[in-house]
Amino acid sequence: MSRELVNIEGMIGDWTEDDYFADMCNAGNCSDKSKKNYQLVAKAYTKMDCPTNRFCILVKTVSDTLEIAESHDNSWFKDYSYSNSVIPGAFAYVRGKDNKAIGYEACFAVPNGAKGSQIEIHANWGNKGQVLGNTASTGKSGEYKSVKYFEGCTKPSVPEPPQEPITPSVPVPAEEQETPTVPTEPENPTPEVPSQPAQPATEATPDSPSEPENPSLNGAGLNGIADEPESPSLPEAPASPSVPDSPSEEEDPSLNLSGAGLNGIGDEPESPASPEEPASPALPAAEALPDDPAEPALPEDPARSSSGFGDPHYKTWSGQVYDFHGACDLLLVKSSSFDNGKGLEIQVRTQMRDDWSFIAAAALRIGSDVLEIGQQGFYYLNDVAGAALPSTIGGFPIALLHYGARRHKFEVDMGLHGKIIIKVFNEFLAVQIDDAHRDGFADSYGLMGSFVDGSLVGRNGRVIEDTDEFGLSWQVTDGEDMLFQEAKGPQYPQLCLMPEHKMTSRRQLAEAMMSFEEASAACSDWDEETRDACIYDVMATGDLSMAEAGAM
Repeated sequence: MSRELVNIEGMIGDWTEDDYFADMCNAGNCSDKSKKNYQLVAKAYTKMDCPTNRFCILVKTVSDTLEIAESHDNSWFKDYSYSNSVIPGAFAYVRGKDNKAIGYEACFAVPNGAKGSQIEIHANWGNKGQVLGNTASTGKSGEYKSVKYFEGCTKPSVPEPPQEPITPSVPVPAEEQETPTVPTEPENPTPEVPSQPAQPATEATPDSPSEPENPSLNGAGLNGIADEPESPSLPEAPASPSVPDSPSEEEDPSLNLSGAGLNGIGDEPESPASPEEPASPALPAAEALPDDPAEPALPEDPARSSSGFGDPHYKTWSGQVYDFHGACDLLLVKSSSFDNGKGLEIQVRTQMRDDWSFIAAAALRIGSDVLEIGQQGFYYLNDVAGAALPSTIGGFPIALLHYGARRHKFEVDMGLHGKIIIKVFNEFLAVQIDDAHRDGFADSYGLMGSFVDGSLVGRNGRVIEDTDEFGLSWQVTDGEDMLFQEAKGPQYPQLCLMPEHKMTSRRQLAEAMMSFEEASAACSDWDEETRDACIYDVMATGDLSMAEAGAM
């Protein structure tokens, strides 16, 4: 049974149950089956592709009625012992009989420094034919899994790279061994040798003590390092010691320095230590060199985006999309250190309609400037209704673009800090931040989650898996500045208005009135990670024009 096939023939061969790694559950909650949102979604399998030194993953749903979203933004692998960033890899989606994705296979190059002690494997999922906006993972903070990279591989990948650069250093002596292969050289010097030895023949005997060095000079110059193993032949070399007699001539050594190459090589018999040093693990220290550039200093700070839109869906800094349908004033994101302490904050006001809600207004504060945008594109800038644009907020330019009478787009270009875009479609608003970086948003918090890893950190500083509980924790309180001109809807301490469960049937009826194919066609221009949410909104409202906002 342990060798039962998982029925997947992947990029690196068949997978078996022996490759099982961990369960993948809804919202990463596999530990508490009593939670209302608990559901086993898929199983993750792992193994090393030893020939290529890649770590490979297979994700497969536990039921053919479930579907995996085909999105590289939501299908990912992280090793938090190395970095909070997603590790890039090569993907292939696994399909069922109906050609729907029921899993994926991916292989990743293991980064230098990754220990495998904090692993998370992630995917977005849903029931077939429905929105694939739910998340599944092997476990988040506190429940990370561990793996031993290269286990079962005869050669770990780490030692191999440093040894390759070592080989070029060895050829140096090797080349000298090749040069001696020219037999003509030993013969040429020998005829010259007899002419010289005739003069210092008498000195040859006293110089005999130095003979060990001299023959090494001749021998080294001719045979290089190869002579050393044949040291017994050195006694025969004394015939040539006559050449070494030149040391008696103090000038000759300098001339022999023209043969200093010979001396250098002659010393090389001792230099074997130098090739040994590279060959020994001494050079793996050089491994630190590849490690340094591979350190996450640069890769850890890629441009990131997050958003709030539709019925409302919120996309965290890590790309996770979740829903929160409470109606009230909510803190979307806040950073106190933004732009050297100037500070940035975005609040959104959500409004209930039947059994669903939407973003009806948004307010952006940078420094002491506030831009409030409402339905139909009506806006205030620093309490002035319809202030002339273009203008600035916190020193950053604001631009307003109109797409007919129903669609409008406000853009705030923050330079190196990215861009804030607020789209208006009739009474619906969408807010997004693009190209954000750590230096502007590292300390940010709110509905967009932690900038470091996108985790849903609530107002109490703890990670909250339940999205309703998380959303409620970010209601704007009476101890915070309200950025809107006037108070509307539930205001703290009155809690956010939540949809009643009994209204669900009305939503299902609306979905039945709009086909999935129609909604999918209307949302075709949306970005991949938000397209499913668009389809959901169009089906829920029965309004195809809802999709137009994403095309701006």
